[in-house]
Amino acid sequence: MRPDLIALTDDDLAVLTNRGTVKRARQEVESGALTVALTEAEDGTVTARWSDDVECVLPAGKPLTQARCTCSVEPPCRHIVRSVMGYASQPQPEPTRPSFVPHSEHPPLPQGRAGVGSDHLFELVRSAKPTARCHSLGTVTRFLVPGDPNFSVCDCGQPAPCEHAWMALRAFALLPEGVESGIVDTRTTPYPVPTEAVGAVEALLDELSNVGLAGAPSVFWDRLQRVEKQARRAGLVWPAECLLELEVLKEGYTVRDSRFDPAALAARLDAIA
Repeated sequence: MRPDLIALTDDDLAVLTNRGTVKRARQEVESGALTVALTEAEDGTVTARWSDDVECVLPAGKPLTQARCTCSVEPPCRHIVRSVMGYASQPQPEPTRPSFVPHSEHPPLPQGRAGVGSDHLFELVRSAKPTARCHSLGTVTRFLVPGDPNFSVCDCGQPAPCEHAWMALRAFALLPEGVESGIVDTRTTPYPVPTEAVGAVEALLDELSNVGLAGAPSVFWDRLQRVEKQARRAGLVWPAECLLELEVLKEGYTVRDSRFDPAALAARLDAIA
């Protein structure tokens, strides 16, 4: 069976295509006007032959963009979408829920990508649709099918599977089994002490402590942005994030936002320190 196709909901298919395509495909499947003959090869390739003379082929281990259809529309067209729906609606021998990657070893990397997955900090959430936030790169990757990079969506904008999906899989392999969420550092060598970046952050905080939020000149906030980038490049992800939050708090103070909380400012300063 193809657990990847079974796992895709209409919402997932809308992410991979669009709402209009999914709606039309669902209407055609449920209208009863069409029938489909499904066959599955030993390698998992699914072929759907529809009564309106359309044939779709869904190769195993490939994203839907690499499925084939006899129509002239670039995949994934509505015929491919309705083929997924038709396959998923078949009676299943038993409830099938795709599992995530084995946690005892790293998942294999595709050829030419042996260098991805190192020296990054991930915030991971295991769920029916697992999510990996890479703090060191600023990307978020969501798996519509757990553990399958072919059905991942990343805000980097690249088609699946992008390199961030492979990096996320390796990070998930390091998250202890049974743990639903956590922070994973994929770096395998000790971090160098970023003394220059630490010194820049400390000098910035000392100045803010002396002049206060109201007295900080505009050049201070320009320097904060430079120091934030410097800290991030040095691997000081948490201090960099806190510096960004300081800038947000400053904006709230400037416009007299009622939600501004001085305690939040103190908390951010303590967190960086």
